[in-house]
Amino acid sequence: LKSIGAHQPNTLLTACHQYLLQNPKLSPPCKAFVLNAIDSVVSDTKIVNELDEQLVLLIINLATQEMTMTTKEADADWAESAKTVLVTLAKSRRFVSHVMDAVLQKFPPGLTTSPHRYIVLTMATVAEHNPLGLVPFLTDILSRTVPLLSHVRNDHLRSAWTRAICSFCECIRECETERPKEAEENDVEAGVVSKYEWGPSAERRDSEDVLKTSSDVRRDSEDVGNRAW
Repeated sequence: LKSIGAHQPNTLLTACHQYLLQNPKLSPPCKAFVLNAIDSVVSDTKIVNELDEQLVLLIINLATQEMTMTTKEADADWAESAKTVLVTLAKSRRFVSHVMDAVLQKFPPGLTTSPHRYIVLTMATVAEHNPLGLVPFLTDILSRTVPLLSHVRNDHLRSAWTRAICSFCECIRECETERPKEAEENDVEAGVVSKYEWGPSAERRDSEDVLKTSSDVRRDSEDVGNRAW
């Protein structure tokens, strides 16, 4: 499957998507296997940049649905495989916003109960792997998170939210450390542009100096000739 995915990624992703849709009663290990096959395709950065966007949106929605269908700890591999697909796609600047939109649909505003544990873990893992991609959604996430934290009683959910909040904090810190680098890079780019803007004008000044010098030499030569006569 991995070999097919490397050569015909859209075909394999379409087949996997259709297979999961048409076989909702597959066992969790079988679903995990298919989701892992999807992840093996989208984890290749060259391939993911060339994938059909509408197909990827279908895959994102499918993975989100599969992940939130799990209800037992025994289904952890199934949920983890779906989460991995989402996180892998969220590493791409092209698809991170689509992933976050799909995840936040499962975490609407006004909830007084926590969303599915793997929704929380997905947000945490995206923050760890693509902090710059998650930051634009962070205000919205926190506005939905704060009101429900006091209602979280389940230990597994508490653990998930603890990890998520820590990841959000690290995400902010990471972005703050990246900003000076970006500013420095912008300064360097501005310097390069300034240099190239300066170059032609300097050449013009050099040309004008050459012309002026030539004119002076010509006048001096004429004066010498007149005195000789």
